[in-house]
Amino acid sequence: MAGVFAARCVSVLADPTHCMFGKINKFLTNRPTWEIRNLPRRFSRIIIHNEPDEDNSYHKEVDWLLDYLIDCLRTAEDMEIFRTNNVFERLLSYYEAKSCVISAKEKIVRLLFRAAAVGGSTTLITRCGLLSWIDMMLISNDYRQHELRQLAARVFDVCDRDKVMEWSSGTMDATITSIV
Repeated sequence: MAGVFAARCVSVLADPTHCMFGKINKFLTNRPTWEIRNLPRRFSRIIIHNEPDEDNSYHKEVDWLLDYLIDCLRTAEDMEIFRTNNVFERLLSYYEAKSCVISAKEKIVRLLFRAAAVGGSTTLITRCGLLSWIDMMLISNDYRQHELRQLAARVFDVCDRDKVMEWSSGTMDATITSIV
């Protein structure tokens, strides 16, 4: 996670006109050490919930953040960092916001697929309520219905079914059937 962040910072610092230059420069000069576990939470908070440094660069900053999150989610340990920092909850909430553009929604779905690939399906279902969220998106006629149905099927296929069934009191089969 830190290596991906450092590599992305180098490309930002090499271009002072980059939309993230101010935020990255401020972060790097703020302290001599990094709390690696807090990087996703810190940057999701300062990018999604705050104004951009430059006019008309909000969506570029969000794209930078989502690209970073997709790139750095590679292992179960990374998934645990995302879980403890409530990254998925923030992104699912942002997905529903009017300010979330189509490209960001597609990247969020891609990140959720990546989380399932690294063993985070059970966490997405039990901690983030992903299947209920997908069901709500389908009811609201989200145009990505096919991808969301695929995501639900993938997450349910690779999750710890015993744990999910116990958590849901056996109702998850009906939920996944209605979605898929």
